[in-house]
Amino acid sequence: MTVLEYPENWPKRERQAEWHVRCVVEGRAIEDVFIVPPRAQRTPDTPREGNRYGASLCVYDTKRDECHITPLLHGGLTYG
Repeated sequence: MTVLEYPENWPKRERQAEWHVRCVVEGRAIEDVFIVPPRAQRTPDTPREGNRYGASLCVYDTKRDECHITPLLHGGLTYG
């Protein structure tokens, strides 16, 4: 997948990423994880600020008929 990043005080960047989505909590929630750049494109010299992970959890509230989204790694976790 392609992601657009809008870093503060820098021009917009277009990057490749992985996105994994699955049902969790016995089907009551959806978890997603993104990895930028995709693991297959990473090299030892990938810049630290461009080497990120992020995740969120979406839980459906049956009483209110709405979803609650919780970013678990808001903005991503820099790795490297």
